[in-house]
Amino acid sequence: MHFSNILRIFEAKTPYEECAFVCEDIRRRVMEGDSYSDFAIVSRQAESYLGILDCALDTAGIPSFTSYRRDVQELEAVKLIYTAYAVLRGFSRGDVISYAKCALSGVSREECDELEMYVNKWQINGRRFTDGELWNMNPAGYTTHRDEGTDEKLLRIDGIRRRVISPLLAFATSSAAAGTVREQAEALLSFLLSINM
Repeated sequence: MHFSNILRIFEAKTPYEECAFVCEDIRRRVMEGDSYSDFAIVSRQAESYLGILDCALDTAGIPSFTSYRRDVQELEAVKLIYTAYAVLRGFSRGDVISYAKCALSGVSREECDELEMYVNKWQINGRRFTDGELWNMNPAGYTTHRDEGTDEKLLRIDGIRRRVISPLLAFATSSAAAGTVREQAEALLSFLLSINM
């Protein structure tokens, strides 16, 4: 391979043209004797090529493996752990709802929506999540009128709250008692097992 062939600069008007050029160039070089394993396509913003590069590689008949960089905070397990620790700072409404919205929290999307609407309506925060008292404020807000089924709805919402809060309370206790990194890791593992993650 000549030194002049190692680095070339090509500017395209669109990502489609760019991907097509790169793939055709790879195909041409393989026909001249290079191997597919000699090539790597690297992009700073891989998201802008999603679907475009894959299609161009398929069209050119180039076997490929694609790996996109992801922020670790996008992973559901990591989000759940971050939000669980955030909740321990005082059981704020925003932190509890963020935790409940994690796909691995064990709460369905509908249950989470119902819980969120209730706690936002009544501005529930902190101790009110953890005091163990049955929530009995009307889900409809400040009104004396109670629809049929209100009591069942309140019990359902309170049940959702208990399913969310109970493992977090146990985690808060064990995390606060942990004096070493090992004990903190054991508290976290115990919490994750308690929610069947």
